[in-house]
Amino acid sequence: MSLEKIPQTMRALVWKGSAAVELSEVPVPEVGPGQALVKMYYAGICSTDTEIITNHIAVSHPPQILGHEIFGRIAQVGPGSVTAFEVGQRVVIDTVVPCNSCAFCLSGKPEFCAVYREIGINMDGGWADYVLAPLTSLHHVPDAISDEEAALIEPLVCPFGAVDTANIRMGDTVLILGTGPAGLIYTQLARLRGAALVACTGRMPERAELAREFGADIVVADTNIEELLQLPLIRQFQGFDVIIDAVGSSETIKQAVQMAHAGSKIVWYGLKSATVNDFPVHEVIFKNLTIIGKTNTPGVWDRAINLIASGRLVLRPLLQDIRTLEEIPALLGKEEPGDLPIPIKRLIKFN
Repeated sequence: MSLEKIPQTMRALVWKGSAAVELSEVPVPEVGPGQALVKMYYAGICSTDTEIITNHIAVSHPPQILGHEIFGRIAQVGPGSVTAFEVGQRVVIDTVVPCNSCAFCLSGKPEFCAVYREIGINMDGGWADYVLAPLTSLHHVPDAISDEEAALIEPLVCPFGAVDTANIRMGDTVLILGTGPAGLIYTQLARLRGAALVACTGRMPERAELAREFGADIVVADTNIEELLQLPLIRQFQGFDVIIDAVGSSETIKQAVQMAHAGSKIVWYGLKSATVNDFPVHEVIFKNLTIIGKTNTPGVWDRAINLIASGRLVLRPLLQDIRTLEEIPALLGKEEPGDLPIPIKRLIKFN
């Protein structure tokens, strides 16, 4: 069964290597048993996409269709598939595709699959009119969530899992480095977890008000981060209980350690720098810090969707720009011209 007549070819943004992404006409993927063909409605653009395009992600190789923040409707279900999903349903996709046979998968930890495969990372992704995915990777989107918000669910899932792992408790003090999409999501999640104090640092003053609306008690420029150590709740223990680095630069990684008190937890999430100059090893050891690295968390998708549908977590203010597929190649990796602010989140809209 199909949502409509499936064409033989489709538009796709194909990464060709050497930072080149071209709009191409490619074959529509054939759907096999246990798979679904999803007609794309919206796709997100992530900083990871830029890292791939500039050859900083080792598992990604051209030519490839990128795009791992995906929302659409099921256009076709593979022959012989037994599934509760139906053609026409609105869905998002957990882009990690486990092998289901390695030691990690068999022990119930598919996020650590030894045969790493991810749609939009090293498998063809959602920057195309159609994308192929396992039926087991689909999640239904309820009517309470708009199409545009649905495209922002995947960027929520990773922070959601990281906050679970860090186990932010009621009354904790939390510092979030960065006011990009992830930083602003972390701000909301920390407040929802009952943090007594949520502080943010960033380099874009225009995002400070939104951070406060999302639950930040105080927002300072990253150059003034040491001011936070004078806050009464922070001065008491000489640091924060939980620090989340949503930037991942050499500078913020060291700031995270600096702002931690003895026994703190640090979540390293941003991917800006692959290496760190003068990493403070001694400080990590003598402060007895717990370091958490986190990417995908398959078990939280439905909880994250429920949180958005309830209205308790807000994604719509993050969306500041929507473009067509044809406009994207000229925009990738470029700063906004003149005095135009860099959008927090940009989506691709499909016709």
